[in-house]
Amino acid sequence: MALTSKFPVDAVYTWVDGNDPEWAKRKTEAQADISQSGASLDETSLAECRFLDNEELRFSLRSLARHAPWIRNVYLITDRQRLA
Repeated sequence: MALTSKFPVDAVYTWVDGNDPEWAKRKTEAQADISQSGASLDETSLAECRFLDNEELRFSLRSLARHAPWIRNVYLITDRQRLA
């Protein structure tokens, strides 16, 4: 049985290249700003594993193409980065 949707459905992904030195600099600056403001971040939000590329995006996009044909648009949100 094929799944369909009666209304438009879009997919949104967030992605970051943790190896990008320019991004790493912006991350460090943002952490300093947060620290200076007196706010705090949960330790897990800064864990290096959150910024590793294990090709999950590629596999997830393939899965969407294969199993979710009703997806209208796929949006990829980055921090001024481009996929290689």
